[in-house]
Amino acid sequence: NISDVGANETLMATNGRIRFEDIDAEEDVTTFAFHPLTSLIAVGTVDGTIQLWEYSSDGHTYISTLSAIPDSSPPRYITFSEDGKLLFGGFQDGSLSCWDFVSMDGNGDLSRIWLRQAAHSCAVSFLLALPGDS
Repeated sequence: NISDVGANETLMATNGRIRFEDIDAEEDVTTFAFHPLTSLIAVGTVDGTIQLWEYSSDGHTYISTLSAIPDSSPPRYITFSEDGKLLFGGFQDGSLSCWDFVSMDGNGDLSRIWLRQAAHSCAVSFLLALPGDS
C-alpha cells in the first residue's frame, strides 16, 4: 500500500511478476491491491472511490469505478481474498465494505455484499482476508 501519491504522478509497484506504470487514477491514490489470480489492480483514491484497472506490459485499461461508501470516505486499505472472489475495503471513517468479484458483469460492475459504516471508531489502516470459504 501507498499513500499520498500525486494525482498526475505515475503509480509504480510490483507484485513479484510484473512492474507497471502509467495508471492515471485522476485523484490522489491512498491504497492499491493486486488481484491474486488475474491482471487486475484495485486503486483507492482520496475521493472515496476504488478504480479497477487491467494491467499488462503492453498498456493498462480502465475497467470501472466502485463508489466506496455514501459519504465518500477515502479507502485506507483494500485487499482481495486469496481466491480473488472478494474485494475488501477499510476506510478513513472506520467503515468496512466488501464486493463480490464473481458478480462482475461485462461493464466491470460489481455487487456490494455488505457495508458496515462506522464499524470502528478510527480509520481502518489494515485488513487481512483470511483463507477459507468466501
